[in-house]
Amino acid sequence: METIIQWGLLFTFFIGIMGIIIFYFGLKVLFPKSGQLAYHLFYFIRYAILGLWIGAGAPWIFSISNLVGGDE
Repeated sequence: METIIQWGLLFTFFIGIMGIIIFYFGLKVLFPKSGQLAYHLFYFIRYAILGLWIGAGAPWIFSISNLVGGDE
């Protein structure tokens, strides 16, 4: 039972980190580069989306997929 919990925690960590990497680097490629028009606006948007993923998106995905313990 303990090894299942450890693998589950490792899997949630991996999913969370992959989401961060995808959002961070994916949006960096899509949004304007430094020095271009509206760079600062899209810089803010990129980090806002990243914060939403960390604060709400990943925990929501974990809870609906039963990857985290809850009321049992």
